[in-house]
Amino acid sequence: MKNIKLNILFRSKEKYFTLKIDEKDFLDSNANIIKIKNKKELNLLLDFMNKFENSKKLYKSYVFKLLQIKYGISNNIRKDYIAGILRFINTDASCYRAEKNSELEDLQNKVYTPLFLYCKKKYKLDFIVSYSIMPFEQSNYNSKIVEKIVKGLDNISLIAFYHIMSFTNSIIVSLNILDENINEQRAWEIINIEHNFNIRKWGNDIENEKKLLLKKKLFIDIINFKKIFKTSWS
Repeated sequence: MKNIKLNILFRSKEKYFTLKIDEKDFLDSNANIIKIKNKKELNLLLDFMNKFENSKKLYKSYVFKLLQIKYGISNNIRKDYIAGILRFINTDASCYRAEKNSELEDLQNKVYTPLFLYCKKKYKLDFIVSYSIMPFEQSNYNSKIVEKIVKGLDNISLIAFYHIMSFTNSIIVSLNILDENINEQRAWEIINIEHNFNIRKWGNDIENEKKLLLKKKLFIDIINFKKIFKTSWS
């Protein structure tokens, strides 16, 4: 049984809506009351929130937390997100390979090559593969392209990109996810390529798998955040 109460208030003078969730103000990540600009945005929020059985589950949702960040994002936070993404230029996990002619290297090449080709065709990115230890310096050309890409992202896409990066450690993989060139299930398989390879070789760890399932839920929540809200407003 649903037990979540949503109250809508319209500020006629300022022409915006506010929401109360079980009598508590709907706040952004900076604890400010969120101002909802129009009915389309309001209805999207109501549709999302009404999917939860109660406010406790809503507040625990990672999508909800990202939504609060979206409303609280500032130019300084955007700069921090962009800087955080650019730090992966020379440590992109998809650019590093296992020992040459090994089974894992062959698997990595098969998995990553289509993602590299996509980014090269769409963005003109030309990352170099390395067999050495991190960091490995990529060209300044790539840095400038990535910087241009992320600076051009709307807030929802930038937030999604930044948080996806915390799972992928890869600009190449994250761009493929952001553009929906790969779905979330395939993306999860790709970012766990070494983990899954080691399981096949050495066996499974039940406790570790439980933790991984929790991480997978968070990962999918980030992707769902973009899917739910990107098409409606930024």
